[in-house]
Amino acid sequence: MSIEKPLKCGSDNRKAVRHTGNFSASIVLDGRQCVRCLVKDFSSTGALLMVPSILGLPEQFDLQAASGQRRRVEVKWRGAARLGVKFL
Repeated sequence: MSIEKPLKCGSDNRKAVRHTGNFSASIVLDGRQCVRCLVKDFSSTGALLMVPSILGLPEQFDLQAASGQRRRVEVKWRGAARLGVKFL
């Protein structure tokens, strides 16, 4: 996952600096089924994902970048078409 300029965190109590993303990735379910998503921002501890739908997505899954890098993540919060995930 490439690193770009940091986002200002203000007083949101984040543990790590966020970086802008805007790159495509895939949510890998059961090691084979993929759901395309967009990584909006990320840090060393987690990421913000834009997804077509949050329905049916489990609490943990693999997130694979277009580069092939794969990380296990845990969903920390869900929005209308967004997921906040923590890297495990």
